Amino acid sequence: MKPQDDQEPLIPSDASISNGGIFAGGSFAIVPRTPEVFLTGPTQISVPEGTSSVVRTYGVRTDDLRGSLHIVWSGDGVALNQGAQTTAIRFNLGTASPGQVVAQRVAVRVTDVDGLAAETALIASIHVVPKDDDDFPPACKQKPWLPQCQEPMARLRGGRTPHPDKKRTPQPA
Repeated sequence: MKPQDDQEPLIPSDASISNGGIFAGGSFAIVPRTPEVFLTGPTQISVPEGTSSVVRTYGVRTDDLRGSLHIVWSGDGVALNQGAQTTAIRFNLGTASPGQVVAQRVAVRVTDVDGLAAETALIASIHVVPKDDDDFPPACKQKPWLPQCQEPMARLRGGRTPHPDKKRTPQPA
């Protein structure tokens, strides 16, 4: 009896066709299974300042795992549908401020009917952008990880300073 964690790929060596039917011969080799799991979902997220939590959907795709799958989600967020192949995950941001990037880990472990398991993880970078800042480029509010948004995001981290093209309004003495 072969172990359940192996598979048998057929290797054809001879085939013939006659009036009596199709005849084929060959051999097989027992090779170990190599289970893998892959995470799908966003790795870059943009949220406006004042957002205390954000929810995004993540899923798993498996290879070489069979039968009923036992799925365990973990990491920095809360899986809203533990055990499912696709789940929403809520990330709590606390009091993150504009310009801050909050790294949150999403991890999953999948075990199949034979007890074989695979696990993986990813890091979701949550970028906090200003809600009301006319000097902050609109495209950077949507995708602050773009190269052209590095300077405006750095400016936010260093404190709010006027945009270099904007003239300061003189203050009365």
